[in-house]
Amino acid sequence: MFEVLEDESGQTSAELLLVIGGMIVIAIFMLLMYKNYVTGLGNEVNNTDAKDLSNKISKLKDDFT
Repeated sequence: MFEVLEDESGQTSAELLLVIGGMIVIAIFMLLMYKNYVTGLGNEVNNTDAKDLSNKISKLKDDFT
């Protein structure tokens, strides 16, 4: 009667698959969050740094002319 309860050979495999699946889900979520962070950072850098660089070049141009 208790022979079914003693056979746990597939339990370890199932638990390992659940752990690996959870890690994959977390990794995908973190990659998506990192992608959003980098995209937002890129827009901010492009807007502010490009304007600053353009202004500095214009000032240098004015100094030499």
